[in-house]
Amino acid sequence: MKRRTFLALSAAGFAGAALPDWMARCFAGDIPPAEARKALRDAYQRAKERGKPLLVVVIPTADDAKALRGEIAGQFFTHGGEEVHADLALCEVVCATVADAKASIPFPRGDEEPLFVLVEAAEADVSAHAIAPDLQVRVDESRPDLENEGVIEREHRARIARIAKALRARVAPDVATLERRARSELRSVPEAERAKVEASCHETAPDDVAERFAGAIRLRAEKGEIPRAKAVARLARVADARYVKSSPPGARWGQNTGCGVRIEGELDIAVACGMGFVPKLSERFLYFFAKEK
Repeated sequence: MKRRTFLALSAAGFAGAALPDWMARCFAGDIPPAEARKALRDAYQRAKERGKPLLVVVIPTADDAKALRGEIAGQFFTHGGEEVHADLALCEVVCATVADAKASIPFPRGDEEPLFVLVEAAEADVSAHAIAPDLQVRVDESRPDLENEGVIEREHRARIARIAKALRARVAPDVATLERRARSELRSVPEAERAKVEASCHETAPDDVAERFAGAIRLRAEKGEIPRAKAVARLARVADARYVKSSPPGARWGQNTGCGVRIEGELDIAVACGMGFVPKLSERFLYFFAKEK
């Protein structure tokens, strides 16, 4: 069976430095394959049908940028916590390059590669908005080691918080936005069924309801109609199952221990053990792959 060319490894230990030969060979290749472009189109159609926004995790063009972006997105998805996951539950999520997105769905003009783009797929006049928080950290990551592990983790958690704030500002900034999202979700079912669906939108909703009508549940929670903490936890479990325990469309989850890299369902790459220290929050990352050779 053909192996997909490696395009994204955790950048921990290599930020700001030239890639070693073994990693450079792994990075050789082109941008995502036809199946990734299909995943993008399918996610957009699913968002429209379900009355949800589409959150595009932007895959950079440059190979070394893919590695760092995969690390940052991996940290955010894995360690963002319940509030982040509850916001992700409001969206359909997909990973894609700017080129593929522009060719397939409404997307912002220009060549910028923000962390995320939110496409309001359910609106009559579809719009797309860049989400571009500050991704810089104030610590030298080119030589990570146990001595500055605590500093690196604090900087990474601060970055996660900045990303979370930027995502919230676009996805669920206020009750008015949640009302709009809830209406869009409910319009996706026949009018005769809407009252029954609304009644099922609570903090103990079954998986299918919590996934399909996350906006309606979140709205009731923010208005104080149901316990907010329990509702957020319920929605967080939905997003965790879809995008953390499973891979978001267009990407694969990978793990980097410093002694090797494991890509779920793909391949293991072993390197000399002890080659470098991998910060705690960087052990899991999103891997963006290329077409088969």
